[in-house]
Amino acid sequence: MESLPFFIETAAAAAQPGTAICSRIRAELLRQSPQVLPFATTAAEAQEVAAGMRATGHVPAIFLINTLEARAIIPVLDKLMGVTPVVFFRRTMHAGRSGLMDYMPTKDPGSATTETLVKRMTPRLTAFWPYGSKTSDHVVSRALEALERFRATGSFHHFEVGAQRLSRSN
Repeated sequence: MESLPFFIETAAAAAQPGTAICSRIRAELLRQSPQVLPFATTAAEAQEVAAGMRATGHVPAIFLINTLEARAIIPVLDKLMGVTPVVFFRRTMHAGRSGLMDYMPTKDPGSATTETLVKRMTPRLTAFWPYGSKTSDHVVSRALEALERFRATGSFHHFEVGAQRLSRSN
């Protein structure tokens, strides 16, 4: 079975160049080399795309998800992803309002962070990549580099290192 990156980004996030992280990464990959690159904007689409992938002998190698306006799809995605690695792109201006907080309520909402709440989801390799409208070009470029290395080596470490570098620069 061939493994492919699976991109998920709501239509609202994809509508603006400064927030269309997954769409821009995918578009650049398609520009470089026409290929199958799964993409979904809703939970229903994600399920349909995943079923289509299985039917054609493909499996997700990694999920790349823009959490902006993803409130309605987070619960379905957790089940859909299983233990497949995931990179969450978080708009720094909207951190805490991606929908993860609603999905995993806590007794003290003021003390919860996205990272701590994701620990309650299915265990999987996870990286958080922050972005803003002024840093989105840089994040797209770095994500392309990390994805290329991940596809060549299968090592999620490239995304973990990228996340650390981005966190320090924001």
